[in-house]
Amino acid sequence: MNEEMLFQNEAENEILEVIDNQNEYTRSDLQGRVSAIVMKILEKGKELGTAKKAWRLEEIVNGKEEWICSVSTQEEVNEMFQFFSTKYPEKIYIRKEVEVNI
Repeated sequence: MNEEMLFQNEAENEILEVIDNQNEYTRSDLQGRVSAIVMKILEKGKELGTAKKAWRLEEIVNGKEEWICSVSTQEEVNEMFQFFSTKYPEKIYIRKEVEVNI
């Protein structure tokens, strides 16, 4: 199980625990627990979002790089590179690793 799935399971369990035991807390206590869970989710989302990498396929047109498509893995960009290079052999294509914010 990857890091994102583990975090999702932990967050879901924490939320369900609050729901299951809501009668034991005041409204103010519940609000505090929910706020803490939301903040953890937002922080983890930021952390995971900034760590993402993707691949981009670009065509060189008049000396400039023109975006064609973005994909998740190097394998996918290699497949796209092969497809476009075979279909349009007269054109120049490059593969780039880029950071993406989700």
